[in-house]
Amino acid sequence: AECAFGLALAALRRTAQWHCRMANKEPLWKYAYGQFCDAPEFVNGDLGTKRIGVIGLGQIGRKIAQWCRAFGAMVDGYDPFVDESLLKKWDVRLVDMDMLVSEADIVFIAVPPTPSARHLLSRERINRLHKGALVVAITRAHAIDMEALRERILADELAGAFDVYDVEPLPVDDPLRGRDNVVHTPHIAGRTKDANLRVADMIVDDFTRVLKGEQPLGALTPKAATVRTENIELPF
Repeated sequence: AECAFGLALAALRRTAQWHCRMANKEPLWKYAYGQFCDAPEFVNGDLGTKRIGVIGLGQIGRKIAQWCRAFGAMVDGYDPFVDESLLKKWDVRLVDMDMLVSEADIVFIAVPPTPSARHLLSRERINRLHKGALVVAITRAHAIDMEALRERILADELAGAFDVYDVEPLPVDDPLRGRDNVVHTPHIAGRTKDANLRVADMIVDDFTRVLKGEQPLGALTPKAATVRTENIELPF
């Protein structure tokens, strides 16, 4: 979730692009009076002024949604399995997929690679994203029609922020590399010592709860197992 949030901020502020220009020793700081340093053809500037769409409100997506609200952004969420009372608590509006893609400035894909989720962000929905919108992919590319997304990114119609891809490792000659409208990392979002220690702590805590006769926080219920393994017809 933190990596997704960082990628979105980097895309809005063009952090990587400015870093590369400074590392290449370009003569910067010579801005015309009143000039903005945004990329006007793509969503840019402050995250708190944007409408955010989060697809998948599990452990990762819900953190992204709550942090975006903390920044002041308007947040829509799509997840047919989440309790609506939680959405009210987080101040997130529950919408269908078509409304989400039609209104979002930034779309976060936080869906695990379940059978039901394949190409949830379909070609038709990708084509409904407004010109300049940003797509952030953080869990798996399974839920995205990557061919359609690539077409719009390569046409400079959308911006992308990726930690995951349809082909991994991403080939060195992949056209997504080296573009001004793309920031990316090589599938490292969960590859931190802190994250792995936290997972171990969560497992131990849940074992302790079970041994005490309490309900574990991360229980794999029959419903949860079905969602992860079977192709369920989702309400769109």
